[in-house]
Amino acid sequence: MLDRPVAAVQLDAFLPPAALAARTGVALIDHVRHATASRALTISAALAAVAAARYAAAQAVAFADGFTRAHPIREPWRGAPAAWLAVDIAYAPFDDGTKHSRPDDPVRAGAIRFYSALRDASLAFAAMPPGIALPQQATLLRGLADQLPELAAALIRGTHAWAQTGALLAPERRLRRFEDRDELRGRPDQVVDRDRR
Repeated sequence: MLDRPVAAVQLDAFLPPAALAARTGVALIDHVRHATASRALTISAALAAVAAARYAAAQAVAFADGFTRAHPIREPWRGAPAAWLAVDIAYAPFDDGTKHSRPDDPVRAGAIRFYSALRDASLAFAAMPPGIALPQQATLLRGLADQLPELAAALIRGTHAWAQTGALLAPERRLRRFEDRDELRGRPDQVVDRDRR
């Protein structure tokens, strides 16, 4: 019996939804780190990772809102979904040829798995009695919220690699006009073309 090939068993299928969501979140970060280190991070993969992170941040903030009613200015974490949306908007005009080709990419696949697992966990929590669901949901979302800065740091490294290699292009019509970028004027950390001042 041991000499016969056996079909591979997908162990993730046996994990509870919360554990699967946590595992796929960690896997997504690992995929982004690996792609960044090997300079293989594509814009389509980065956009998928950002969308999944924004969904996770929104889930965490919505859950926390059920328990806290403090002033938003004192709790900057409430702005996390908007921050991920800002990253999405910043990446959107650029392309490296992968946006429309839908390549088979581990980061993209990992982002889809993470999003799906988190959505399934949310549905599972909704079907549980609150006394059982709340501690599990709090543990999952707190863990994910703690990991999102790691994902952001990996994406920043990928963005720096794109800037160094010139791997991205953007049609000028998709970029913000210079006149609309007043926040860049007078900042020493930004390069501004002298002819466009």
